[in-house]
Amino acid sequence: MLHEIYIKNFALIDEVRIKFKDGLNIITGETGSGKSILIDALSMALGKKGDRSFVRNGSSKAVVEAVFSCKNPELIKSLYDLGIDDAEDEIIITREVSAEGKTASRINSRSVSKSILKQISGQLITIHGQNEYEQIMNSANQLNLLDLFGGQDIYNQNIRYRAIYSDYVDIKKKISNLNNYEEPSKLQREIDLIKYEIEEIDSAGISKNEKEELAKELKKVENTEKIQSIIEMSYDSIYGSSESVLTLLSLCFNKFDQVEEFDGYIKEWNDVIKDCYYRLDDVANEIRSKKSSFDFDVSLIDELNQRIDKINTIYRKYGNSYENVMEFREKSSKRLEEITLRDELIEKYRRDLEEIEVTLSVEARKLSELRKSVSIILSEKILSELSSLKMNNTQFKIEFNEAQYSDSGIDSVEFAVNFNKGDVLKPISKIASGGEISRFMLALKNVISETDNIETLIFDEIDTGVSGVAAQTIGEKLKEISRYRQVLCITHLPQIASYADRHYLVEKFDTDITTETVVSRLDDDERVTELAKMIGGLNITNTTIENAKELISKNNRSIK
Repeated sequence: MLHEIYIKNFALIDEVRIKFKDGLNIITGETGSGKSILIDALSMALGKKGDRSFVRNGSSKAVVEAVFSCKNPELIKSLYDLGIDDAEDEIIITREVSAEGKTASRINSRSVSKSILKQISGQLITIHGQNEYEQIMNSANQLNLLDLFGGQDIYNQNIRYRAIYSDYVDIKKKISNLNNYEEPSKLQREIDLIKYEIEEIDSAGISKNEKEELAKELKKVENTEKIQSIIEMSYDSIYGSSESVLTLLSLCFNKFDQVEEFDGYIKEWNDVIKDCYYRLDDVANEIRSKKSSFDFDVSLIDELNQRIDKINTIYRKYGNSYENVMEFREKSSKRLEEITLRDELIEKYRRDLEEIEVTLSVEARKLSELRKSVSIILSEKILSELSSLKMNNTQFKIEFNEAQYSDSGIDSVEFAVNFNKGDVLKPISKIASGGEISRFMLALKNVISETDNIETLIFDEIDTGVSGVAAQTIGEKLKEISRYRQVLCITHLPQIASYADRHYLVEKFDTDITTETVVSRLDDDERVTELAKMIGGLNITNTTIENAKELISKNNRSIK
């Protein structure tokens, strides 16, 4: 449930904090007052694209913070897996957008990506806005809604079908690629090129880590003279002169030999000196045996450079590493095999395609049958909801047409409806008026919401094209929904607003230097006054006041 939303420096809003409760929360305000700003702010907090235009003029950034409680154990576990282990207390979603257009997203102070933010927020709250009216007219979106209502069974069958469909598409692609080379000369050119590339790679004879080893060897050869000089100097210092280290150590321990019996410390020192002497003597012998091997050869430098250049050439053409070059060769070899065995492979792939199409057809039919069964239940539930919205004469059916195999199966669906007696069923996009589509959307969303664990529903201008009795029925339905889910509703109709458990007013004020949008919760008297304005306009009279009170009383509301 949404407990609070905090907005700062967002569009025309300087700073506002709105606290919500369970039940039905109504938001009203004159056209242009900024009601849509609230939806934009909340939508951005939930993961929709942040835009620099949202940042209030003169501010460095806009901030939106939404505070939720959650009873969904699966969502809490998902947050725990992300390292957010305090979600049982509350979930705080924070979104910022800078004046430069950069955004930042956090959940309980933990930075998250936009995709994770949308995934998490999508399980907390759903916004039903005007754009969904257009989406419902699309056949693909209608199919998605049907699948959503179908729950886990359809979800699992979709997974099984799509795995097979992916293999099906892959085989068709292979056949298509092989069939693209009908021209013999073009095919031969590709064969010649692949053979040349494979031969060039093979003839280079590159081994793993060869380039690195050659670079080390080159550095060693280039510094041969320096190495020789240091070795000679070191050998002379250790062994090869009258003042060498070994000579001095020998002198030292010979002297200590004469007196070590008189002092235990001297013996210890003498043992250490002797140990150093014998170790250095071993080193001197190794230096003497190896120093002659460090011969300087200019031609070796050229040879190493040429080999490194050869490897670099291969890397530039076929990949920037040994692994990439080998991968290129393997793919080229497979491609050569495909071309040379083209006819045999085409035949093989066609046999594979026939086999997998049998399985694909079976799984597609299973998915289709599940959908048809679910569509009957969905239709019945929608009709029941429409009946409660005083649309008793409505006919509704989900019509199926078979299509080509696609990622979504073989089904093309159409929501067909008839709102009037004597008419025939037609696609909803062709016959629904504004008021009718508003009530239909409310019925549909209410039914679909029964399949998820989302606790908060927001309806943005669900009353479009509605008036009179229809508005009354929508208000009744929103109230009914609010008994088991938190509902936020933006409306311009007093019939709907009168059902509010809490009523919020959005207003726009002009100051000397700027324009601001403010949001306030109405008390008892303010609520009556606002409803009177919605009934009769700015000219509030005793009559409109009484009408407002009567409307509240009629709808079984007490002003608290």
